[in-house]
Amino acid sequence: MNNLQNVLIKRCVTVLLVMISLGACTKQDDSPTPGPTGPCSNPDEFIFEEKDGLLIIETENAMIPTGWVTANAVADFTGTGYIQWEGDNNFSKTGEGLINYKIRITTPGTYRFQWRSRINEGTNATESNDAWLKFPDAADFFGRKSDGSSTVYPKGSGKTPNPNGGGGDGWFKIYMNQADQWSVQARTSDNDAHDIYVTFSAAGDYTLQLSGRSKGFAIDRMVLYLDSVNNATDATQSESNIVCQ
Repeated sequence: MNNLQNVLIKRCVTVLLVMISLGACTKQDDSPTPGPTGPCSNPDEFIFEEKDGLLIIETENAMIPTGWVTANAVADFTGTGYIQWEGDNNFSKTGEGLINYKIRITTPGTYRFQWRSRINEGTNATESNDAWLKFPDAADFFGRKSDGSSTVYPKGSGKTPNPNGGGGDGWFKIYMNQADQWSVQARTSDNDAHDIYVTFSAAGDYTLQLSGRSKGFAIDRMVLYLDSVNNATDATQSESNIVCQ
């Protein structure tokens, strides 16, 4: 074998190794696209089933409308990803980017609501930190201070008193105040934090509604649980069973 052949072989091997390396890098960086996963081809037919006083929803498991995006760029999410509001700021307008999550309650009672969320735009703990929440067919939907000293109801619900800040037509502004991390926290009433509760007076199917408020706010999962349930918001808890409508 002469010198020219040796040179050509070495160059071919080098090119081949570069191509293999590029292919491996491309595969490694190609994360699966987050999206609905369930037993129905149409996520509008998903029903999340509560069991033993606990219900967990991965937010990406729904028909996601314009304004919201599904993503997995920020690590430490549960499920296949999370949703993030990328529409306009709707500080006084509710119902934009409406998502309906159908839930099935088998254990009636008053449930605490929490979500695992993150500020994904900026580092200010009071910006890009909230969204709108509504339970249109529940028996009661309210905020309560942790010491039980005060209860508030959504503006437009026909009940008083109402929280500080925005709202209307039965929607609560739900916020958190921790930057640079996924946080389990859901509160209402500006500068006067009230935890969130919803009462289901009978077993049956209900609707949880979510709409966009602050651009850059990401929601990973939502949790409903009775006070008797331990470790309900632990990230290792599995999503609730999904059945088809």
